[in-house]
Amino acid sequence: MIDEKISKTKEESREIIEKELQDYFSLLDLGITALEEMHKVCKEKSFLYACLSGKMVSQLLSMRILLQQGMMDSVKTIHRAFHETIEVFFACLIDEDFAEEYGKLEKLYDNNKFWKEKINNNKLDKYINKIFDELGYP
Repeated sequence: MIDEKISKTKEESREIIEKELQDYFSLLDLGITALEEMHKVCKEKSFLYACLSGKMVSQLLSMRILLQQGMMDSVKTIHRAFHETIEVFFACLIDEDFAEEYGKLEKLYDNNKFWKEKINNNKLDKYINKIFDELGYP
């Protein structure tokens, strides 16, 4: 009985996706392709950026799989982590000192403490704002 309901819900979700959301999936696929290309460049440059870009590609692929299966609520968790990864990626690109601290391989440090001191509560916004300042965007 439960298996039948799950199958029915899954099938209905697929119908909705194919009928209503196909254009959005096409856009998502373009985004995944763009991030894969960016990851190829990052792999040649730096271990830190290779890890972060690889993580973003993996997260987008995971979200796509879950969306295709109609598991919209499960996507929320990955989306939050994806958003945080993007912020960290840009913060590393913008501020070399932050990138050096975040990507330390030779020295152990308390990840929770680093997160609270450097990332939590919108602390990365100053780096994102720096992009807009550099571009002259208000």
